[in-house]
Amino acid sequence: MIDPRSPAPQLPRPLRALTSRLPGWMLSAAFARVLDLGLRRRFPLDVLERLEGHAFTIIVDDANVEVSFCVEHG
Repeated sequence: MIDPRSPAPQLPRPLRALTSRLPGWMLSAAFARVLDLGLRRRFPLDVLERLEGHAFTIIVDDANVEVSFCVEHG
C-alpha cells in the first residue's frame, strides 16, 4: 500500500521527455497492449466481464501523458 503522506513517485526524466513527445494514440496503443499481455490473465473472469465495454483514461501529470483505452472482448 502506498503511504499517502509520501511524495508521489515520478517517471525518470528521460522517460518523461520521450513520452511527452510521442503522439497520444501511440502511447494509448502501447499501454493497452501492455495491459492486454501482462494483466489480462491475472484478472478473474467476472472482473473482465464487468469491465467489458467501458472506456478509461489515465493521466500522469508529471510526465504530461494521457492514455485512453477501452475493454473489449475480455
